[in-house]
Amino acid sequence: MPAERGSAPLELILGALILLLPLNLTLGLLEIQSDQLLAENIGRHALRSAVLNGSNLLDYQRLATATANEIAKTWNPNQSIQIQLSCDGSCKKGSRLNLIVRVGNATAVQSQVLDR
Repeated sequence: MPAERGSAPLELILGALILLLPLNLTLGLLEIQSDQLLAENIGRHALRSAVLNGSNLLDYQRLATATANEIAKTWNPNQSIQIQLSCDGSCKKGSRLNLIVRVGNATAVQSQVLDR
């Protein structure tokens, strides 16, 4: 059986590649899911904090940014986030406050009608 000599290392390498490829894809999908969960979590809590404690657009922006940064630090200290807060109209009662959060490739949008 001289033709079979030395094939074990090659088979081991090929087998390892075949088994590790799905693991690599799974880890990539988990990272995408993690970014999406973080973006949704930041959006929900930052907008809630801004609406409950703010009184004008500057307050809303300050509170949303502070809350977003705190949540991002607890999730992943090295994670960069972008938030964009806008208000339809004059930010008075009945106006809609919109928050867009971007984390990596994930984007979450939250909206709230101001009732005070």
